[in-house]
Amino acid sequence: MKLDALIAIGGDDTLSVAHKLAVGGVPVVGVPKTIDNDISNTDFTFGFDTAAAFATEAVDRLHATAEAHDRVMVVEVMGRDTGHIAMHAGIAGGADVVLIPEIPFQWEPIVGKIRRRMAFRRHFLVVVVAEGATPGTIVIDTSTIDPVQTRMIGKQLEQRQIDFLDAPVSGGPQGAKDASLSIMVGGKAEVLARARPLFDCLGTKVLHMGEQGAGQGTKACHQLLLLITAQGVAEALTLAKRAGLDVQQVQQAMMGGMASSRVLDFFGDRMARRDFSVGIESRLYHKDLHIVMELAHSLGVTLPAGDVTMQFVDGLHSQGRGSDDLSSLITLVEALGEPTSAK
Repeated sequence: MKLDALIAIGGDDTLSVAHKLAVGGVPVVGVPKTIDNDISNTDFTFGFDTAAAFATEAVDRLHATAEAHDRVMVVEVMGRDTGHIAMHAGIAGGADVVLIPEIPFQWEPIVGKIRRRMAFRRHFLVVVVAEGATPGTIVIDTSTIDPVQTRMIGKQLEQRQIDFLDAPVSGGPQGAKDASLSIMVGGKAEVLARARPLFDCLGTKVLHMGEQGAGQGTKACHQLLLLITAQGVAEALTLAKRAGLDVQQVQQAMMGGMASSRVLDFFGDRMARRDFSVGIESRLYHKDLHIVMELAHSLGVTLPAGDVTMQFVDGLHSQGRGSDDLSSLITLVEALGEPTSAK
């Protein structure tokens, strides 16, 4: 069979191979098809326009969410080592900041822009970032995940000469809105020093806990204590109710004693008022407590109070109440000891 020509349709990888074949004497026709638009000798590649349109729509839609919830929304788009999608979508979608590989960036100007917007009571920002992170870039993960996975992510990024900080936060939605979060950071001290201006915009307490994974390990301990305390509050207030006491007064009395805590103040008040509307969805605590128990199991640590609390948090989840506030734990405690006539 005679081969008249080979038509290679694709992006950089495909056309690089096609070029080698052409050099070797194979008749080749190259058709640039890639959303990254990173092929020379053409203005726009097939697929780029569609990708840019989708990204633009995403950026545009996030504006309403960012403004409604006073959030900084970060949209990462593809592009490999080029910023075509990010630039087109950022401009067309009305992003406030666009970061692309072709132009090195520093944190200070971005932080300055956030501060200037906040001074004019515009507490939201939409940032578009191209995926092409370059050596010297810092990846910061503020989510709550497994410390072991965190260290694996850090090692993979290190191979690409990218610095990594795990920085889970505490303080809830109000803390995020007020920029008063507590931030637990794991990673190199010198990397934290570079990212400090950004953290200072997010919280009032930034603590360096140690190497990568230490931030997530600290957050696991934090969530364990928070959830056990919430379970204890639910039991104490259930006892108060059965004893014929005014539950709200009991909660206030405990706030004036050694039992006082932010958990008692926040969740105890909701339990006493029977307000189970969403503050922080219990499904998120369900995820966090599973991380805690798996970490404990891997270290051979027994957590008796954690095991009991896990049963109740699992109970909310199994009843399809993951969208309820954590304060609804009290309903499960109350149901355990209900007299037969009350059922």
